[in-house]
Amino acid sequence: MKNRKPVILISIAVFIFGVLYLLMADKGILKFYKLKGEVDSLKTEVEALKKENRKLYMEIDSLGKKVPAKMEEIAREKHNMKMKNEIKIKVEEE
Repeated sequence: MKNRKPVILISIAVFIFGVLYLLMADKGILKFYKLKGEVDSLKTEVEALKKENRKLYMEIDSLGKKVPAKMEEIAREKHNMKMKNEIKIKVEEE
């Protein structure tokens, strides 16, 4: 019985060290979950950027085809233009 006690203590110590290593190492479980969260966040950001890109491509396409309504919208925004009988209202963001 006395010979088993050191073996059990060493086994427990190795087990605890192994668990701590799996949790705290550079490639451990905690690092895995942190990186998984970052990946999920980046995927969301990529989807938002893809959506914005599609919108911009459609805008470029409409300008390339010289869609009159789009040309008028750009002229109004860029050159502060307005039609007769319109009142310009400036909205300032805080």
